[in-house]
Amino acid sequence: MNTTTISSANQRRAANFEPLSAQDRLFLLCESGSAHMHVGAALVFDRGPLSQTGGSINFERIRQHVAARLKDMPRYRQRLSFAPLKSRPHWVDDDTFDLTHHVHHLRVPHPGTDVQLKQLCGHLFSQRLDRNRPLWELFVVEGLEHGRFALVAKTHHCMVDGIGGTQLMAALLDPIATRADDEPQTWLPRPQPSTKEVLQLEFSRQLAQSFSWGKQLRSMVQTPGNSAARLGEQVFGLSQFIGTGLWPAPDCILNRSISAQRRFEWLSLNLDDVKCIKTKFGATVNDVVMATIAGALRKFLQGRPGAPRPTQLRTLVPVNVRQGSDAELGNHVAALLVHLPLAISDPRRRLINVAARMRSAKASQQAEAAKMLSGAAIPLLATLMRFADRLKSFNLVVTNVPGPPIPLYLAGAPLRQVFPQVPLFINQGLGIALFSYAGNLHWGLNADRDLVPDIAMLKDALLDSFDELLALTQRPKRAKSNVVPWPGHVKAAS
Repeated sequence: MNTTTISSANQRRAANFEPLSAQDRLFLLCESGSAHMHVGAALVFDRGPLSQTGGSINFERIRQHVAARLKDMPRYRQRLSFAPLKSRPHWVDDDTFDLTHHVHHLRVPHPGTDVQLKQLCGHLFSQRLDRNRPLWELFVVEGLEHGRFALVAKTHHCMVDGIGGTQLMAALLDPIATRADDEPQTWLPRPQPSTKEVLQLEFSRQLAQSFSWGKQLRSMVQTPGNSAARLGEQVFGLSQFIGTGLWPAPDCILNRSISAQRRFEWLSLNLDDVKCIKTKFGATVNDVVMATIAGALRKFLQGRPGAPRPTQLRTLVPVNVRQGSDAELGNHVAALLVHLPLAISDPRRRLINVAARMRSAKASQQAEAAKMLSGAAIPLLATLMRFADRLKSFNLVVTNVPGPPIPLYLAGAPLRQVFPQVPLFINQGLGIALFSYAGNLHWGLNADRDLVPDIAMLKDALLDSFDELLALTQRPKRAKSNVVPWPGHVKAAS
C-alpha cells in the first residue's frame, strides 16, 4: 500500500496531550456497570459498488476507507490517560493503535431482516467500550436482505455529543458517489507526556480560568447595569433548572433500576409530513416530535396493567450551545427540562400545550443555566448528577440532531437510513434519539431489555400518535420515506 508523509494536521498538534473538559469528564463519572455512556447509530446502506460476487461486502475496502479518513479524526487514535493525576484524565496518542480492534466484520444469518439487525444492535449497544483503547467501535454488518449492509457505530459520550457525531460522520461519508478513495497516511503517535508537562498545563489552565473570572468581574463593575441584569437572568434560570431537578420526576414504570442489556427499535417519517404539521399549527419540528412522543407514551403506559399512570413526564432535552460553525470535538450541550402532558387525549390540544411548554422552557433561561453548570467544577457536577440519579430527576431523554439534507455515500455506497442511539442513565429505561437526513426523520429507541420488553409496541404507538396529528392537516396519510439515489454510472464490483 502506498502511503504519503505524515499529515499536516498531525504536525500542527504541538502539545502531546489534551485534558478533558469538565462536561466530557462528567460522562466518565456517570458511567456504571449498567449505564454505559456511549452514543451510537445504525447506518443502513445499499451495497452498490461495494458488492462482491455472491452478494458479500468488500470489507477490506471499507476498512481502508476508514483508515484513510482517520487523518480528519485525530481523537479516534487517542486513548484516556489518568496519570499522574488520577482525577484529571487527558487524551494521549495510543502508541499501540490497531484499527482491527475498532473496525469489525459481522454477518446476520439468513434472511437478514430488520428485526435481526435491531436485535444485533441491541446486543452491540449493551457492551461497554474498552477504556484501555480509543473509545470507539465500528461494526460492518452484511447479510441484510434487499441488497443492504449496515454500519453500527459506537463512540463514548466523553468524545462527542450529537452535533459532534454528525461532523465525524461527515469525515467518513461523501456528498458524491464517485469520489476517489483517499490514500492512508503514515501516522506517528506523539510521545507520552511527562508528569512535569501534565502538572504545568494543569497549573496554566487554573491560572487562565482565574484570569477569565477576574475579567468577567471587571466587566460587571464597568457595566453594572447590563451585567447585573444578565447575572440576574442566569441566577434565576439556574434556580429554576436546579429547583426543578431537585423534585423527583413523576413515578413511571420506565424509571426503575436498569441492567446493562438493551433493546433497540426504530422508525422513519417523511420530513415533509412533519413540516406540514409544524406549519399548520405554527409550531416547530421539535414541538411536533415532543407531542408525538407524549401521545405515544400516553397510549403505551395505559396498556401496562397495574403500572402507574402519570399525567405528565419530565423530559431532558439537550440543546446545542456551540458557537457558530464551531467544529471542536467533545460536548457542547446544555439541557431543558420539559414536562410532556399525558393527560390530554385530544392531539390538537396536546400539540398546542407542548409548544407552549417548549417556548416557556426556552424563555426560562434554563439552557443558559445548564451551560453555566457545564463549566462548573467537577465535584459540583458529580454531586448534582448523583442527586439526579437518586431522585430520578427526569423520566427520559429526547434528543433531536439535525443532519444533512443531501444524500451521502460510503465509498460509493448510498446511505439510506441513520438510526441514532442515546445512552441510558441509571433508573432511566428509555431514551429517544432523532436524526434528520435527506428528507427523512429517523428515530432510534434505546431501552432497557427488562423494563421495556414490548418496545415494538412503543414504535407502533409513536406511528399512531403521529398519524393523529397528520390527520389534522390536508395530508390524508403518511408519505413514504425518501429514497437516496444511486447513480447508475457507478459500477458494482464484480
